[in-house]
Amino acid sequence: MPSSGPYAHQVMFATSADGLNWQVSEEIIRDHGSVPEIIRLPDGTLLIYFVDGTADDTRAIRRTTDGSWEEATLTISNRPTVKAWDPDAVLLPDGSVRLFYFGPPKMTGSMNELHTIYSATSQDGLTFVADSGERITVNNVTDPSVVILPDGTWLMALSRGPETLLASSAAGGTFTETGVVVSLGGVPELTVLPDNTLRLYVSGQGGIRSLLSTNNGQTWKEENGVRVNAQQGNVAADPSVIRLEDGSWMMVWKRVDPEKLK
Repeated sequence: MPSSGPYAHQVMFATSADGLNWQVSEEIIRDHGSVPEIIRLPDGTLLIYFVDGTADDTRAIRRTTDGSWEEATLTISNRPTVKAWDPDAVLLPDGSVRLFYFGPPKMTGSMNELHTIYSATSQDGLTFVADSGERITVNNVTDPSVVILPDGTWLMALSRGPETLLASSAAGGTFTETGVVVSLGGVPELTVLPDNTLRLYVSGQGGIRSLLSTNNGQTWKEENGVRVNAQQGNVAADPSVIRLEDGSWMMVWKRVDPEKLK
């Protein structure tokens, strides 16, 4: 099996009372998993979507009543690409789940390579049907993160290497770049806070960092410090954050298996 890429990654988690100060758990949620995305379904079930390094495709695990995680069967029918990478989930008002993902083309390594973000919809969070069309196509972007803003419009963050681009949509169909670029880091995670402020987590220097916006993502202010520090010689990246029923926060993120660094 490969010794690098998603196969060498591990899905980790952290908890927080305020979404700013995080306590990192040493528990490994999933070996050979990368780019995790966590969502809480209307019945309280926690699902994590991730890129499985053994299959090179998106898979899912589900939290059980005893707090452990079990494999869950994920399907995306009628999808336009063979693989679906970098999953990001949005819980819709009717309780269904919209899954955004990067549909990888045949990679050429060109800086002008067009990358497309697609979406699929599910009633139960596991059985998806691909939505028609493309959400957005931009040079060399990956790792979408999408939220519905308080005014009903949609905002998408996209990774392009070490920076984050933003795009918007009136109803979650076609997205258009806003022109806003955040240079603090890539592989972003957008979150709407209880006061309607936006927080953007990014994979940056030294670990996972964050910024705030009070104008729906038009401008951003970096928050002091690092949310999750990378261990020496390792990475802390690919954050995904949810608010739990008790008002606390949970983050899943990825690191490289320390054994692979020896």
